[in-house]
Amino acid sequence: MPSSAWLFLRATTNPYNPERVPGGSSGGEAALIAGGGSLLGIGTDVGGSIRIPSTFCGIAGFKPSSIRFSHTYTTSSVPGRQLVTANEGPMARTITTCVEYLKMAWSDLYLYNMDPFVPPVTWQEEMYSSKKSLRIGFYTHDGFVTPTPANQRAVLEAKKILEGLGHKLIPFRVPEPEKMFQLFAGGVSADGGKYLTRKLKKV
Repeated sequence: MPSSAWLFLRATTNPYNPERVPGGSSGGEAALIAGGGSLLGIGTDVGGSIRIPSTFCGIAGFKPSSIRFSHTYTTSSVPGRQLVTANEGPMARTITTCVEYLKMAWSDLYLYNMDPFVPPVTWQEEMYSSKKSLRIGFYTHDGFVTPTPANQRAVLEAKKILEGLGHKLIPFRVPEPEKMFQLFAGGVSADGGKYLTRKLKKV
């Protein structure tokens, strides 16, 4: 279960129930925001570290596409990891706050001018405000890990809401999910876990 804990401090708990975890790995930020200690935070996400704690703590969180934000001034838990990178994204009590942050961050080409790996794309207000019907793919089972009934229900509830807004929801099957996971795991630990193992031996 993704959580948030330090080796030398107490584990972070969920602000609504101290017997529960806030999710992780950006769980400290999620708990702080949900508890009213912050309006906006920035998390990082590889495999759910913005989305999971946001869900656990009942706040809004958004993971942008890869390299939508620059990695120039961020650190990585595994130096040199290039195939699977952590994405920075906003976390807040409301979606509106997240949107306002993205509007500000992508208002010009500052990030692109600082880092050529960032795509030269600014905030697209017309696309965001458009009422045009979208075609949105969805699935309730990836064919690899069986989701809980609550997870499947959440997807179907979102599907119903989106269809009510005029969007077309199209079911699809995830191709070769086991192979995808193997590639992901290999990209995350391309050195075979040697760097993290060395760090843990020092603890």
